[in-house]
Amino acid sequence: MISHNEQRLLPQQSAHHLTLDNVSVAYGATTVLHSIRLAISTGEIVGVIGPNGAGKTTLLRAISGLINTQAGTIALDGVPRTAFSASQAATLGIGHMFQDLRLLPRATILDNVLLGFPNQYGDRLVQAVCSPSRTKQTVDQNTEEAIQILEHLGIKASRNATVESLAYGEQKLVALARLLAMNSNVLLMDEIAAGLSLPTRRSLAARIRELGQNRIVVLSEHDLVMVEEACTRICVLKAGRVLFDVSPQEILGSERLRDVLYGT
Repeated sequence: MISHNEQRLLPQQSAHHLTLDNVSVAYGATTVLHSIRLAISTGEIVGVIGPNGAGKTTLLRAISGLINTQAGTIALDGVPRTAFSASQAATLGIGHMFQDLRLLPRATILDNVLLGFPNQYGDRLVQAVCSPSRTKQTVDQNTEEAIQILEHLGIKASRNATVESLAYGEQKLVALARLLAMNSNVLLMDEIAAGLSLPTRRSLAARIRELGQNRIVVLSEHDLVMVEEACTRICVLKAGRVLFDVSPQEILGSERLRDVLYGT
C-alpha cells in the first residue's frame, strides 16, 4: 500500500490536463497576454521563456487564479478556473512556487514545510479541543512525511534550523518541499533557478524531472540550463504572445531564440 508520503514524492497515478484557450490578461489598458492557447498534460514539464516583460509571471498567476483573465478560459481537467477561487486552487491540485519564496524566515525548516499540508485536522480550535488525540495523530503523520520530503530533496541542514540561517539555494529547496507537501498535480514554479550556482541548478533540474514524470510542471524561467535539463517542452513568449511551442531540441541554441531573447 502506498503511503501518504510516497503519494507526494512519487508520480501521481491519474492523468490531468491543463488547458488555456484564447486567454488574455490586461493590467488596466495594457494587455499583457494575448489569446494564449496551451494544452499541457500529465508528464509534461513546460518551460515558459522570453525576454523581460514577455508575460511569463503573469501566465503563472493567471493559472493559479491570483489575477483575473479578461478573455478566454483556463481549465484543469475540464473545470474552468473561474469555478474555484485562488484559495481553493491548492486544494484542487494547483501549487504555486513564487519568486520571493514566501517562507517564514524565523520559523524552522520543518514548520515551513508543515504549512503546506492541506486540510490539517486541528486547524480549528474546536477540533483541537474536542479531538486532541486525532489532532496529535495528524500532526505526527504530517511531521513524519515532512521529514521524509526534506530527506528526499537532499536538504542537509537540521530540520530545526531556521530558514534565515540557510543559503539561498537551500531556501528554494525548502519552498519546493512545502509545495510537495501540498500533494499538487500541477506545479507552477517562477524563476526557480535564479541566484543558484550551476551545480545546484543542475541538481534541481534533476529533481524537477523526477517530480514531473506524472505531474504537470510549468516553469517560468530565464535560465536556459534549467530549461534544457528539466523541460520536455518550451513555450517562448514575446510581448504576451506565444511565438513557439516546441521541444527543447527544436529551439535551444537557435538563431530564432537568440533573436527573441536578445534582439540579435
